[in-house]
Amino acid sequence: MRALEAKMDVRDQELAEAQSKLDQKGQEVGMLRQKLENLQKTKYEMVKNYEAQLQALKSQVVISGLAITSR
Repeated sequence: MRALEAKMDVRDQELAEAQSKLDQKGQEVGMLRQKLENLQKTKYEMVKNYEAQLQALKSQVVISGLAITSR
């Protein structure tokens, strides 16, 4: 009977350790999701900035082209 109790105690400890590891992995996943979200926001902002700069450059090229052709 004591051997069975000892085995159950070992199993309970193993289960507690596995639950602890699972909780830790859950926290890691949460942190990685937050990092991914932040990277996606940064990427979106960079694309918007690039598009604005590209549009400004296109406008300058058009204006420069008009200035050259009107001479």
